Amino acid sequence: MTEDTFRSVRAPPRDPSIWSAMALTVGLFALVAFITFPAATAAVSVALGLGWYLVRHGLPTIAARLRGRTHELTVPGLGTLEYRLTDR
Repeated sequence: MTEDTFRSVRAPPRDPSIWSAMALTVGLFALVAFITFPAATAAVSVALGLGWYLVRHGLPTIAARLRGRTHELTVPGLGTLEYRLTDR
């Protein structure tokens, strides 16, 4: 082989993105899990969706309801803790 042959061949990239490798691995795992366990995958997907909905809508509602009030939390053997939620 001549020297020109080696110059025309490009080496693979030295530093592939770790995030793309992780995404590919997770994607392949998810695909295999979905094919193997469709009912469990659907249940986990629904649970994650409901959890996301509660975090996005439930927590602000609860915080608005509790804002400005003084609450007490009694810990047996230690005492009572008073706390209040306020805006920043």
